[in-house]
Amino acid sequence: MASISGFIMDHIMARLGEGDDILTLGTTWAYRLIADGGLGLDRLSTTGNVYATYFDKYSWEYINGVRQDRWGYVYPTVKKPLATIGF
Repeated sequence: MASISGFIMDHIMARLGEGDDILTLGTTWAYRLIADGGLGLDRLSTTGNVYATYFDKYSWEYINGVRQDRWGYVYPTVKKPLATIGF
């Protein structure tokens, strides 16, 4: 488990590597922010106070509790069974 919070002037990179990791980003300012979960089941949580001109997120299975696939697609939440949805 790791946590980053503070004032960053330019670039910051967090590479967590193998294993199941959790990264929490608190109040952070950066020109470029790179967060790499690496291998394993990784979770990234951000507050509303993460400001970056460029924010690259790699290899995170969950971002703010939402399941991601390997291409960064967010799985939709289906509130009704598919049988009740008209086509």
